[in-house]
Amino acid sequence: MVHQTNLLTVVSLLNSSGIGEATALALAVEGATVVIAARRSDRLQDLKARITGTGGKALSITADVSDEAQNEILICLTEQER
Repeated sequence: MVHQTNLLTVVSLLNSSGIGEATALALAVEGATVVIAARRSDRLQDLKARITGTGGKALSITADVSDEAQNEILICLTEQER
């Protein structure tokens, strides 16, 4: 993995479990700020707590990524955080 991620913000979708969750955790460990999005807010909050608990940075957004309008909101919120 690349270690120079201090300026990198990564949007990782479908984070409530599985590969998305593992990817978000791995990128956060490497220093990336991760934006995590999925429909299950309870699982997102748990993942965000695990990321921030280890010193990582995360923004969690409850969204259905199959909905184009919600994706636009996701993009806007991500840009605001940068």
